[in-house]
Amino acid sequence: MGTLVFNFEDLDGDNAAQALSRYFQGAGEQVVQTTVDPQIRTSSDIVYKTIDITFADGQKLTLLVKESGDIFSVLLNGKALPLKAQDDQEAAMAEMVKAMDDGRAAFQEALTKTQAVVPTTIRMAAPKVESVLKARLASLNEEIDLAKKELESDA
Repeated sequence: MGTLVFNFEDLDGDNAAQALSRYFQGAGEQVVQTTVDPQIRTSSDIVYKTIDITFADGQKLTLLVKESGDIFSVLLNGKALPLKAQDDQEAAMAEMVKAMDDGRAAFQEALTKTQAVVPTTIRMAAPKVESVLKARLASLNEEIDLAKKELESDA
């Protein structure tokens, strides 16, 4: 698969995104989206850019790439992922894929437990429909009572 060393200046182009997508697809992971943040960031005197990779199963990898082109930090689904093979990017990528595979069941289970938040702009019609139906039921019951009284008075 070749050694993946990023050129910091060229990260804004599609080359890095395509190389990452090819590598992960070759490792059996389906990449849905790759985004390279063009903003240069600094933390503890380390200058870096971030690359976000989203996979078909919903997992997300965030790679922090230094000016030298090395990946110095990896976040898997928002949590730090320590890598043993920091000097060998291909081995580091294999570690990332293994971590994704190992945590896939737990990640999917956590996704099923999250509840969808209904936006406040969406209004539910059920309470209004219920009150309309109750009013209609009450008027029908009154009409039935009137009909019964009419029948009794005719008899």
